[in-house]
Amino acid sequence: MLTSVKNSLKESIIIRMITYLILGILLLISPDKVVNLTIYILSIYLFLASIINFYQAYNFKKKLGNTSLELYFGIFQLIVAIIIFFFSRYILAFFPIVIGILLIINGGIQLASNIGTKMFFGIIYSLLLLVIGFIILINPFGTVLTLTRFLGCWFIIMVISEIILYFKLREN
Repeated sequence: MLTSVKNSLKESIIIRMITYLILGILLLISPDKVVNLTIYILSIYLFLASIINFYQAYNFKKKLGNTSLELYFGIFQLIVAIIIFFFSRYILAFFPIVIGILLIINGGIQLASNIGTKMFFGIIYSLLLLVIGFIILINPFGTVLTLTRFLGCWFIIMVISEIILYFKLREN
C-alpha cells in the first residue's frame, strides 16, 4: 500500500516538474504571448461552456417546456467570452491600475499606522508598497510582463523543489 502511494507521488511529481518547467520557460521567453494565449484559451473555454449550457437548456425546454437556468448561464458565459476575446488588452491594462491604486491606499494606511507605533520594518514595508503601487501605475502593462516573467522564474524554482522532493522520495 505504502509503495503504491509512493509510486503515485513520484509520478505526479514528474508530471508537475514537466508542467512547471514548460510554463516557466514559456513565461520567461515570451510572457506577452503566454498571456494572450491564456486569454484566448479562457474565452474559448467560456464559449464552449456556453454552448453546452445552451444545449442543456434546449433539452430541458424540450422535456419540460420551461426555460432553465442553463440558458441564462449560457448567455452570461457567451457575453463574458466575447468581452474577454475582443477587449482583453483593455482588461489587462485595467487590472494593474486597480492593483496599483490598492497598493498605494494600503501602503498609505499602513505607513500612517506604522509611523504612529514607530515600527521600523512596518514603515519600510509600507514605503515598499507605496513605491510598487506607483511603479505599477506608471507602467501597468510593463509591470504585467515583469510579473509574468517573475511567475516564470517561480515555476522554475518549483521545478528545482520538485526535483529535490523526487530524489528524497527515491532514497526512501
